[in-house]
Amino acid sequence: MQILKKISSLPISAIASALTVINFPLPMDNMHLPFFPRPRSSYEKHHYGNDSYRIIDRVVNSAGTIYLVSPYLDIHYAKMMTKNRRAKFYVISSSIGNDAYRLMTRKRYISKRRIACGTLLSIASYAALQVFYHLPGTFAITLPIAIAAISLMLSVSKSNITIKKPKKFIHSKFYVCDSLAIEGSANLTYSGTHRNIEQISYTGDAKRINALREEFEKLWTD
Repeated sequence: MQILKKISSLPISAIASALTVINFPLPMDNMHLPFFPRPRSSYEKHHYGNDSYRIIDRVVNSAGTIYLVSPYLDIHYAKMMTKNRRAKFYVISSSIGNDAYRLMTRKRYISKRRIACGTLLSIASYAALQVFYHLPGTFAITLPIAIAAISLMLSVSKSNITIKKPKKFIHSKFYVCDSLAIEGSANLTYSGTHRNIEQISYTGDAKRINALREEFEKLWTD
């Protein structure tokens, strides 16, 4: 009994070293024990909790080409995608809310910033014509209206979101941008990323990012 007490008081590292010397089999890859944790890759990180949006929103708000796969998608992320004009989104989802689908499939939108610029330009043109050329009233009114109309036409552009609904229900969930890849249990919904307790893994490893892009292409062409 005294020997066992002395052994139990030794640190785990000393016990492991002693067992290695006498060729005692140690649990490694095929076992998962608290004091012998399975080694993880240095570039992969994990997140557990009801705030997975802190990681997932990095992808949705990034620039470039973004690939999203989620069984469910709601209006919260539909708005976020439509506001991100720096990105081109490709989305695979089996169940999209009606409001979210209408918003994402809207073919054209009007940029408030461009309309404001066009309005200011028309006012400046009107003032310049009156001051320097003293043009007739009809022409001076018609020209700024034409400029405003042209600026309105230029402000209309195509949607930045392309959607595919697969024939079979898809349960995979992964989100990929140029610098980050995310996999896990969180759906692309407000509840999934802000309320539900979810577990996700994310990495900036180029090999994993390319592998998920290839997986997306398979799902897209299937």
